[in-house]
Amino acid sequence: MSPVSTPGFVVHRQPYGDTSLIVRWLPRGAGRVTTMAKGARGPKSPLRGQIDLYYLCDLQYLPARRGDMHTLKECVAREAFTGLRTDYRKLAVLDYFAALIAAATEPATPISDDYELFEKAVRYLDTHAPTRTVVTRFEQALLHNAGLSGDALHAHHFDVPKQRDRVLSDLG
Repeated sequence: MSPVSTPGFVVHRQPYGDTSLIVRWLPRGAGRVTTMAKGARGPKSPLRGQIDLYYLCDLQYLPARRGDMHTLKECVAREAFTGLRTDYRKLAVLDYFAALIAAATEPATPISDDYELFEKAVRYLDTHAPTRTVVTRFEQALLHNAGLSGDALHAHHFDVPKQRDRVLSDLG
């Protein structure tokens, strides 16, 4: 199989072993993707410092022959969105948005509208404070992308991420 190259957002990362990472991405045109970044936490890794939450990266991965765990070959951070790191609530809202996309979509199902919606949210929150209105509009747009009505979030068409109540409470 040939490698896939695409821009994508880091939406989750977790350590694996001593030096590796499991990274979940929201790439353009590829749906949600999970990769193994072998050696990414090693002191001499070219991936070190390139993979952080909500970074927009140019990534290249080798698709798995079986299963959903692909191998990350290359990653270069394109934009770090440093304004997101000035307010914990911004990161909490983006964490909720990423979890909501994960609940509403299947892995490796390319829905370009979800990528564009998430990119718009990241760019907005990089320079603006989060509000309940931002959360509500994101939810409605995501439901629209999925072909569901505005009431679908509360009608439990899918599992609403647990952090929703906490995020809305923090936003007042």
